[in-house]
Parts: sequence; structure tokens; C-alpha cells
Amino acid sequence: MEDICNILIETYNVNKIDTADKELKDALYEEAKKCSDRYPMKIYNKEKELVKTNERLILMKLLKNHFDPKTPKPMPKFISGPSTLTVHKSPDEKRMIYIFGEQHTNIKDCSMFEKEKNKEWNEKNPDKMTIDYFLYELMKTTSAYLDIYFEFPAFKTKDKMSLGYHPKFHFAPVNDHMYNLFEKFKKCIGISKFGKTIDDCALARIHFFDSRRIDIKGKIIGLTDVDKLVEKIYYLNKMYGHDLDKLKNIYIDLIKTNKQVIYILRSLGEESTDEIFSEFWLKQLRNNKLINKETKSGKYKQRRNIEEIVIMKSIKLFIKKEIVKNAMKYRETFIELVTTIFQESKKKVNKINKDIVFDTFNNLIYYIIIISSIVADIYLLARLFKDFDMTKIETHSNFITDQPTKAHNVIIYAGNHHSKIYRRYLKEIAGFEEIASTGKIDEEKEIKHCIDMKTIQQPFFSTSLTKTPTEEKKIHSFRDFFTYFSQQFIS
Repeated sequence: MEDICNILIETYNVNKIDTADKELKDALYEEAKKCSDRYPMKIYNKEKELVKTNERLILMKLLKNHFDPKTPKPMPKFISGPSTLTVHKSPDEKRMIYIFGEQHTNIKDCSMFEKEKNKEWNEKNPDKMTIDYFLYELMKTTSAYLDIYFEFPAFKTKDKMSLGYHPKFHFAPVNDHMYNLFEKFKKCIGISKFGKTIDDCALARIHFFDSRRIDIKGKIIGLTDVDKLVEKIYYLNKMYGHDLDKLKNIYIDLIKTNKQVIYILRSLGEESTDEIFSEFWLKQLRNNKLINKETKSGKYKQRRNIEEIVIMKSIKLFIKKEIVKNAMKYRETFIELVTTIFQESKKKVNKINKDIVFDTFNNLIYYIIIISSIVADIYLLARLFKDFDMTKIETHSNFITDQPTKAHNVIIYAGNHHSKIYRRYLKEIAGFEEIASTGKIDEEKEIKHCIDMKTIQQPFFSTSLTKTPTEEKKIHSFRDFFTYFSQQFIS
């Protein structure tokens, strides 16, 4: 009984029971229902005194979902929105991570995979679902507590008892898949002053991870030099895009008089050495307050342990290398674009070629976004491997009952550029095995915006995808990971 509870309480994945024979599984179910009574959540105050215990209502809900035939899980044959999906298993077999990659579009078409051109979707056609519908239905019916990471912007805390996006804030172009996901899931991010109970959002932690920008009073604000510039350009295009001549004049004023813009241009152009250029991009990491908060080793005082320090430092090193590598890849392009901009800016206003400035500056912003997008990836990886301290009274003052202390059952939904980086970190650094995949981005052909799910076992987080590792395999996999990084980072 203790072993059953330990497994369920650690992973919050009721599918683990399915590895047993039917007779034993029925017995395990009866025993598992008693876990909440025998192993309640223990809540402590700042003085580490036990102040109360909470029932494991979430765990009971997961059990009900798993064994109740009236709770059917979504298992579509096709999902519209993403271009790729990969499934990853951790070395100790306790974590599974599903990574969706998309191209940020509103295209909803799966006809390339179908013999019949059925235009029905979602509840009218359970074989074909949009990504927002699929993930929302999965969240409601899951047998495993989910940690879902979306490429949504951060938001600013309005007060101590209320977190969430500004009511007037909307994200992404209307009807894009990311827009639909945001509108459906934004209520699940953070908590309201009324707390979080057994509702649609109860069986998942929903995370934003786009740490480049933040929602402040309904407006997006960049958090570092380049992100502030990118958001400024977005805003100017939104406000004056209908009057291109005025917008071009604003661009010219920026490159001639704005000190911050001139500083960025000089840092990216030929006036800077390769070292200064690389340091400029690394500065974007160091100056991001969200990243500093999330990656600080020993952030949680009770868990200043070697595992946390090793993982966080491995993430920092990996992302630093990614930023420098990608920045240097476009070094000559940056020099060429900045040189053109400076050549025009030195002319008298009436001699400046507005079209050249406009096109070149927009092109520069495009390449800046390619590099700055990696900033968000360090934030996601840090949250992916963090511990959630569920024993503190502050955590439970919002009526959240029980959650796992680590993200064991993970779904990531992001642009394909981000997704490639996560897959590489999991494989090359963290030792995860890719156990399934679907979808492909062919740069020479038209990119698909739908995935065929026949190679992906459903429902998600089924234990038949994993098996209990031998003790030798556990020791070997963890030894490889932690020994390697301990030698590099821990003296």
C-alpha cells in the first residue's frame, strides 16, 4: 500500500496502475482510493510548524477519471495546428514530455492526411480536432496531473491575492491557433482571489514561458533592450501601418535620435568586436528579471541541493551556447544591415531613402527576433525542472489542495524553433529518450499545419510507453547526467 501511494503521490499519474494484471489492478484501485486518508497533504507555516492537513482531492479526481467509463478521453486521429509532435521519456522513466511545434498560423486543414474531406471538427467529429479543443478536453479528463507550458507572455501581479492577465489583453492575431489557445487557457494561469477548486483547470498547472515580454495593464512591454525595441516596432506598425509614409518618418527619427536604438545598432554592427557582439546577446539573459528569478540556484531555501544547482547550471550553459552560436551565425548579416542603416542615417533628412531604411530596419528586427527568442527557452527549461514546494501555508492559502512537487506529466506547445531547442536539450543534456514522433517540417516543401496521430499512443501518458527501469539502469542514467555536470560546475 505504501508503495502504491508513493508512486501516485510522486507522479500523480494514475496510469501507473495499468502496469499490473487485471486482478491486481482492481485491488490497487481500491487501495489507491485510501491514499488521501492515509497520506494527506501536510501544510507548514514559516516556522515549519504543522498547521493543517489537506485531503488529496485532485488525486481522487484523477482516479475517478481513469476508472469511470463515463469520462472518455479525447483520442483524435488528426490534430490541426501543430506541425510536429515528439514524445520523450526521462532516464528514470518517471517523466514523460510531449512537445508540440507550430508555425504560428491560423491554417486549419488536415485534408492532406484524409481520404474523406470531412469538414466537421471537435465535438462533431472526434477523429479530427483543433489543438485548443484537444488540449482542453485532455485537461478535463486526464488520469495524470498535467504541467502544460504555452508560449504565452508573462503577466504582472496586480495584487497579492490576484494573479492573471489584464481583462483587455489579447495575444496573437485573431483566430491563430495560439490566439485560440490563449483565450481558452488564460483563466487557468495563476489564481484568482477566490481560489482554485475542482473545475476545468484543477487537474493541471498551466504555465506561460515567453519571458521576453510581459502584460502590464493590457499592453505588452519588452523586458530587455532588444525586446523593448521589438515591442516598440510592433506597436508602431499597429498604430501607423495604415500610413506608411508617417511610419517611415518615425523609423528615420529612431535611427537618428533615439540613444537606445543607436546603442543597439552599434552593438550589432561592425563597430563592435565579435566579443562585444556576443556579450551584448548574453546581456539580454542577465538583464531579464524573470529568468534571474527562475534560474537562481537555491531559490527555494529548503532545497539548496546539488541536483538543483547542477540542473540550473546545465540549462544556463546550454542556452548561453545556443545564443552565441545562433548570433554568430548571423553576424555578417547584422553588420550588413546596420551598415546600411547608418549610411542612410548620416544623410540629411531630405536625402535619406525612406524605403531602404524601412525595409532594412524591419529586416533587422526579423533577425533580432530569431536570436532573442532563445531567451524564452531558458525560462521554460528552468520551470520544467524546478521543484514546487506544496508544503507551505502560503501555497495553500488559495485553496489549491494537492499537486505533485515536480512536473512529471508535461505538455509543451511552442513555435517549432523553440521546440527544436527543447528536444535537443532533453536528448543531449538530460538523457531523455525520444519514444514517438509525428509530423515533419520540410523546408523545401509546403509546411503542414496538422499532425497524423497514428504513430502516437493515446490516451497521453499511458504507461505502456514506459516500463519500470532496473536499479542498474536508474543508477547508470542518473550517474551519467549528474556526474558529467558535477565535474563541470561543482568544485
